[in-house]
Amino acid sequence: MVLASVYAAVATAGSHTSAPTPVAASGHAARAASHPVAFLPRQVRHAPPLTAAHAVNTSSAYRTEPAPMGVADYGIDDFGFPYQYQTQDFAGSVTVNSLQAFDASTGDPTVSFQLNANFALCQTFCFEGSQYDFWLQSIAVYNTSANTIDMVDNIWNLSSTTASIFGSTLSGFGIIAPFMNTSFYGFDSCADGAPYGEDGSLGGFCESLAPPMSFNMYLSVFDFQGVPTVWFGFDDGQGFHHFDIVSFPWASGFEEATMLVDGFNYNPANLFYDTEFIVGGDNTGASTTASAADMLFFLTCTNGNNWQATPDTYNFGSDTAETINNIVATHENGGFLYGWYLTAGRGLLAKPISRTLWGQLIVEANLTYGSMFAYYVGPVADPRRGSVVSGRSSVGQDTGFRGGRVVLDLPIGNYTFQVTQGSLVYGSFSATITGNHTTLVVPGYRELYRLNFSAEGLPSGTPWSASGAGFTNASTNTTMGYWLPAGSYTFQLGFVGGYMTTSRTVLVHVTDANLTVLVPWSPTLWPVTVIEFGLPSGTSWTVTAGGIGSGSSATQLNLSLPNGSYSLAVSTLAPYSASPSAVPLTVANHSALRSVVFVVENGTLAGSVTPVGAEVVVDGVHVLTSGAGQFTVGLSPGTHELVVSDTGYRTVNETVTISPGAQSTTEVALSAVPTSTGGSATSSAPWTEFLGIAALGVVVGAALATLLLRRRREIPRGGEKR
Repeated sequence: MVLASVYAAVATAGSHTSAPTPVAASGHAARAASHPVAFLPRQVRHAPPLTAAHAVNTSSAYRTEPAPMGVADYGIDDFGFPYQYQTQDFAGSVTVNSLQAFDASTGDPTVSFQLNANFALCQTFCFEGSQYDFWLQSIAVYNTSANTIDMVDNIWNLSSTTASIFGSTLSGFGIIAPFMNTSFYGFDSCADGAPYGEDGSLGGFCESLAPPMSFNMYLSVFDFQGVPTVWFGFDDGQGFHHFDIVSFPWASGFEEATMLVDGFNYNPANLFYDTEFIVGGDNTGASTTASAADMLFFLTCTNGNNWQATPDTYNFGSDTAETINNIVATHENGGFLYGWYLTAGRGLLAKPISRTLWGQLIVEANLTYGSMFAYYVGPVADPRRGSVVSGRSSVGQDTGFRGGRVVLDLPIGNYTFQVTQGSLVYGSFSATITGNHTTLVVPGYRELYRLNFSAEGLPSGTPWSASGAGFTNASTNTTMGYWLPAGSYTFQLGFVGGYMTTSRTVLVHVTDANLTVLVPWSPTLWPVTVIEFGLPSGTSWTVTAGGIGSGSSATQLNLSLPNGSYSLAVSTLAPYSASPSAVPLTVANHSALRSVVFVVENGTLAGSVTPVGAEVVVDGVHVLTSGAGQFTVGLSPGTHELVVSDTGYRTVNETVTISPGAQSTTEVALSAVPTSTGGSATSSAPWTEFLGIAALGVVVGAALATLLLRRRREIPRGGEKR
């Protein structure tokens, strides 16, 4: 159930800023036939009172199945004695694990869950003066085949046997429709649109909701700007919403607007002053039959301070014509709420367990915020089941203080109670609850104040914690806190990997106001040692990490770095350089050690040669030249042999000296090799040699040709013809 969180919304429902849209007194006859309506019983039979107290007869409408089945409070205990009470709020809670039903005549698989109550407008005090009575029906129309829900409400005028609803009677989102010789108010949120949201925007409520599911329905009465108003709400597991607000402007200034349960009297329409949360047929007065069912029903009300179980719970309703067959209803204990468990089968209409086996506890405390938990101290007799509960069992939900007060109705027995604010168990006590509504007043609790710790410097989502006052809180948010009475407290901050604070022990003084304590965090710095090799003693060198440089003239340099990944940039003055010049480093919650080697820097030799195609060799290694005959080569400090040569030119040999980190330059121009006559060799010499060789070839060729010609002219000898 979601009663504790809902209570605040119910209590403040009068804060809506816009009045409901009025309904018209006419113009709806065409829609009336199809508009959803949950009928009143077709026939009301009143048997004689059960007791001399003139109590109403709970069996006057239904004695056997089919009947509206669930949970109802008639104001009659199991001995037949009447009681009466009034409340501003009723809530029905149903858990549906399974449900299959059908109308035997039509096959319709639709059922209705109904939260119904009597709404009274009293000019003086209800139960004592003249009053107007209305029957409120909040209806969830549920299709057990399609698993869809449609929220509907009806309002009937029960101020007399012939009373009707008119346009001047009320104002809401629905319509006024005729019914037989009377009229009623109705609203279908799925068909007509509804303020499905606290902003009042029209959207309607019509959705799929399949078992297993929990569904809560609420009726609340409040004063909105002096006008009695009824609020229809629900919680489908997706949040708390209202779907209709109906006001009664003509009753402005009435002494009371409330919902009544009265076991002494019938209302003016000869129906019950009861409240009921039931399941029945489709909301057209139809009956249905359950072929499968597994449901749990609870009915609760507010007592002016908190939600509690209604005083007595029968397993059937009466002021509703929608009924269901084949339902077995047995008592069910839901913590300190007692309801009915419904299954399929042939069932009986049952009486409740007497409230004389219950008692009342009132706790008064000087608290503006807080809750109370109640625990059984076993073994304790469970009057609803006639059994024994062993061990400890907590209440179904926490019970919040309102105006420094909590009121609990509990089965008789021994209990331990705890008063809490936030995570702090502020106080505890034991009590024995007896029958006849024994009242215990437990005063003396002090006000609690909110102590917040606010973290600064931690990345979003970083977990941190604080322990003190007997509690440990952990959070990934920037703020976490405690509820504490005035006093002095010592808190210990938990370890946060990679971060540190000025002190992990915090002394806090809580006075008479809420307090926020700032906790600054900064990254933890871990020692990183870098050792160098290769530099002459006393040489300065530098390491830069994360944009911050540190220098030393010793062989060891010490850094302090937070967690992270770094590239250490290492440098020194010429002629030395680090190898490598960038050292990778990861700091992860521990110290680190790195080493670096310094070496003497190389120099360079840059030069040019003529002619441009000349070959350049340094220390026996060929060096590439550009198209312009230029070259650059890196060399270790010292002397090196340079050789430049080309065909037809004199070879040049030079010794060059390279300084560390410096560049030396040279220009080499080759000289041509001289000719044998002393003249200068020219580029035509090769062609002259070629022509001489060619001439010699011509002479030799001519001689060979002459010889061959002569041989051919000789006269053959022997038998040759002439």
